Amino acid sequence: MKGKIKVSRLYIFLFVNGLASFFGFYNYINSSVYNVDQQAIFIILISIVLFLFSRIKIYKDGFLLANILFIAMILVSIVVARLRYDQPWYYTIKESIYYVAAILATFAMKHYCKNKDAIEYLKKAIVIVAIICSVISIVEYVSLLGGVDILRLDTYIKYRYDTPRFEIGSLALILGFFIAISKLLARDISTKEKRLYISYLILLCINLYFIIKTRSLMLYLIVALIIGILFNKKTSIKIKILLYALLGFCVIGLFLSNIMVSINTLFQEDMGIAVRFKALDYYWDKFLEYPLTGLGFLSGSETLSTSSILLGGNGNFYQSDVGIIGFVSKFGAIGLIWMCILYRAMISKLILFRNKIDDEHYLLLFMLIVYLAITSVNLIFTDTNKILYMPVVMIFFSASKYYQKE
Repeated sequence: MKGKIKVSRLYIFLFVNGLASFFGFYNYINSSVYNVDQQAIFIILISIVLFLFSRIKIYKDGFLLANILFIAMILVSIVVARLRYDQPWYYTIKESIYYVAAILATFAMKHYCKNKDAIEYLKKAIVIVAIICSVISIVEYVSLLGGVDILRLDTYIKYRYDTPRFEIGSLALILGFFIAISKLLARDISTKEKRLYISYLILLCINLYFIIKTRSLMLYLIVALIIGILFNKKTSIKIKILLYALLGFCVIGLFLSNIMVSINTLFQEDMGIAVRFKALDYYWDKFLEYPLTGLGFLSGSETLSTSSILLGGNGNFYQSDVGIIGFVSKFGAIGLIWMCILYRAMISKLILFRNKIDDEHYLLLFMLIVYLAITSVNLIFTDTNKILYMPVVMIFFSASKYYQKE
């Protein structure tokens, strides 16, 4: 039994570190390979090793149909890229690798996260790794201001508006945010734990404002925080009103202080507002052209003819910038059906376990599903490495049965 626990924690530890791209140090292995590719490869390797030495079972946890459709979606998208566009195998596999990593990790996580202790270890591991990522990001940011690139982040666009802008371990950062908020708002925890989660939230705020600098992400997290406060039974009405007023003031201040800069940026950058609307039209037309399968796993490599199809005639359209429209243009109706079934499974869990599980875990699930829904505008979780949210989110929802009130 102890051996199984050790293997379980080892896999969770490795997976979470892989989720955080090992804090950006992948670049020391090979700076010419994109960090996210190495991230996916690592997760695939540790999952395959697990499959070789363990008997993996298929669990009927409400997500089985979603997982089957996800596998079908991957296979169809590979076939489409190969047969319709004659895209080389290397580029096709490269574009699909994130999704392969996600489904393999999903089965692996479900194999080892089969009790509350394992889930709690996963939550704490995510927060600790997120803290390390934040500290390393701050050190890297300060060093970049001094003209030294400690982590050799050649694969990031490190400067925007003459100031460093990058992200390390973004998936762990976001998941850590929801875990910390749910712990602080809905559970009586020790002073030591409070300090841990509050310290992380402070580091995250510094990271978001000075380093990551994605306004839409900040607003999405604020919305998630509002949802958390609204559905937290322990928060008094007076505090809710006070916090809503404070958050509203922050949001208005954020808009007012940055609106002129934002408008100027949107019209001057390559992906300005006019280009985004054109991208929406373009990818919607591509979906209508291939409504069942979408474009598949096309590569944007300049050496391939598929580049002009994927990126548009001028090469400045990106599926990741147009959220759900970009998603359906890639995966077609098959992908849309998968997403509907996935959301249906998550909402069913929320309804089934309402008032039956710990407030902390229910709050975590609620904030996660709200975040996934609202980010469908432009930070949709099905983009490249963001699809690696899927194993963690699924395991959190599947673990609801371990959090039932006594």
